[in-house]
Amino acid sequence: MTKAMEELRAAMMRTKQFNWWQRKELRWLSPKNEEQRQVVMNALGPDHVLMARMIRCGEISSNNNMFYCGIPLCPRCFMRERGRQTRQAIRETFLDANNDDIAFVTILLPARTDLADVHGVIEKEKRRLRNFIVRQRSLDSRWDDFQFVGFWEMGRTTIGDFQCAGRKTKLALNSLEFPLIGADDETVWLPHLHAIVQKGRLTEKEIAKALRNDGHHAPYQVDVRPFHTYRSAAKNLQNVTRYSLKFRIENDPQQLDPLDFITAEKDPSGVRDWWPADDIRAYVEWLYLERSGFQSLRFVLGKKDVDAGTDIALAVNQEDDDIESSFDRSLCSQFDENVSDECSETESDVNADDSCDVSLDVLFDINARVECVSGSVRYNNLLLDTNWITVDVPKWRPMLPATLEVLGHDAKAAAKSSRYAGNVLSLAERLRSIGVLDRASGDH
Repeated sequence: MTKAMEELRAAMMRTKQFNWWQRKELRWLSPKNEEQRQVVMNALGPDHVLMARMIRCGEISSNNNMFYCGIPLCPRCFMRERGRQTRQAIRETFLDANNDDIAFVTILLPARTDLADVHGVIEKEKRRLRNFIVRQRSLDSRWDDFQFVGFWEMGRTTIGDFQCAGRKTKLALNSLEFPLIGADDETVWLPHLHAIVQKGRLTEKEIAKALRNDGHHAPYQVDVRPFHTYRSAAKNLQNVTRYSLKFRIENDPQQLDPLDFITAEKDPSGVRDWWPADDIRAYVEWLYLERSGFQSLRFVLGKKDVDAGTDIALAVNQEDDDIESSFDRSLCSQFDENVSDECSETESDVNADDSCDVSLDVLFDINARVECVSGSVRYNNLLLDTNWITVDVPKWRPMLPATLEVLGHDAKAAAKSSRYAGNVLSLAERLRSIGVLDRASGDH
């Protein structure tokens, strides 16, 4: 009777018999997803700090709101998240792209025996990819239309399994710092990055070659696949997004095709070979307690903003009374264009006690943002350094009719002195000096 009810619910979902707000709330899980949920809960144990959240996940409040635990290995939550990411990819990021414009990229990262060391590997790869895109765009303008939406994923193996692996696996892992000494049952974590890329005027071979020449030179470390032409771009995006956010915690000997993942997911897999409970618990804690859950798993490099320098220049030439607000608005507008919102949808019961730590994973074109300042740029992220300006900015404020000598000693000192080395003024000092100049000139 239970199986018949589950089949009826599934058929009603497929035929859209529920309203959109009913479909949004995943009140029931499929047997396979419920099995994974129970495995995760058993690995955590009854006394774990996250156990209460997983037990509450799926509860309906008196206001008809559903509580979501936000743990990435919870099937209800990762299905909700990948649905949101799929909609964003199809309806926003790659709205006007077709199959010829998009490709799927996988980048393998160095192996680690301790999950605590994986964070450093991911951060290093982020910096490498940002710098890679900046260099490529400085050499070839075809990279200006390139954009990249990636998701970090984790694989797992053991030293014993490595000894029995195939030739390609050994070639790849030997060059990715895989430990060759240790117990056969010692866990080795395999971080990697799945990404949907809009190629622009580039080809798959050019993208793969550029990545390999930029330090990703291990065998089979970079895999660039074109989309299937016999499916629509929307279906292909749906497949690869689900593949990137599959959150599998089982040993699967099958090599799943990311472009056919939906079909493979429906096929029965028989007895499931789950990871050891200790590894599942460590993975849950790393994802939710150390990496802030879903918010830290998305990595975006946007297209080059060719108008960024112009926007800042226009903000610099605003009226004096609106200098600070116009400057902040221009920066916020540029920030919003390239940074995708990684926060979960806010509900009364969703993530009520969690903070949304939005990662500043966005590509900044440094050359486009140094036109309005003089001197050398020493910072990697100009967005974090916008409260500093140099003294000798000619267009920040129109020159007053009277000279500094006429305005007096105080105005001269306010305009030319600085507490910081390198002839640099903070924004607060600059605004203070403008006020002194206004008072000295009688301009109220």
